[in-house]
Amino acid sequence: MNKSSNPDIVRLKGRQTSGAEHSVWLDEERGEVHKIPNWFGKIWQDPRPEAAEFDYETQCRHGLTVTPTENHGETLVRNGKVHHEVAEYYLRQGYLDAETLRVAHLFHSEEVRRQLLDIFSIGQVIRQSDSRGLDIVGGQLLGEFGAVLNPRKKTLNPSISNLKLPDADIHSKIEMSKCGVEVGDVIAREGKLTQIDTRLYNLDDRRGYIRAILLRFQDAQDATISTLLKKFGFETGFNCDANRLRRMVRYLVERAFPKMQAYADGMAG
Repeated sequence: MNKSSNPDIVRLKGRQTSGAEHSVWLDEERGEVHKIPNWFGKIWQDPRPEAAEFDYETQCRHGLTVTPTENHGETLVRNGKVHHEVAEYYLRQGYLDAETLRVAHLFHSEEVRRQLLDIFSIGQVIRQSDSRGLDIVGGQLLGEFGAVLNPRKKTLNPSISNLKLPDADIHSKIEMSKCGVEVGDVIAREGKLTQIDTRLYNLDDRRGYIRAILLRFQDAQDATISTLLKKFGFETGFNCDANRLRRMVRYLVERAFPKMQAYADGMAG
């Protein structure tokens, strides 16, 4: 990813959605994804384009499979016919027409489980060496913990929302010259988990309550994935006994596991 000196207005097209840190436009017909920081993301993450660049390059440097992404730096964008704004940075990706990873996939594929273990392990290295948090879970999985204790909820199949699992090679419909992608290039491989969130949480460069919240959120994510992997028989090296939050998340995931198993068994049946 590199900054762009292109002075043109970027038109944000497609179906609009919003993640925790970005406003997102999915142009499925053109095969293109647009992302700009939203107000919430500016609180949790460093909105400078060089920080977004560092996060993407860090993931690539540590060997994660990340969807190719162009960083155009500060950009004038247009949403609709009249609304214009200057975005601190503008990210452009190829659209991945692929399923989001769900827990049921883990029950059905040893290979997917091993890939998730590899991604989790890389995330722990990034956390230790770069003081950054890898966001693979997103908010959806944590948001389903309420259903864990609901006796009327018999099955669960939460998503691990920042990982895509293609069932075929995905070829780019667009040229992304800043990251060396031409039309027709493969941007995601069949059966290969691909990370679509190119930002990391900075766990070291925030003060006070923001840093405390980020550390707890990362602990909750890591404890969630670690407990899942341990239930499948993998050793992760992550200490879920280190604090109360990790222990609570481990308890909830262990309580949820039979409901996840029931959902996966129902799919198999």
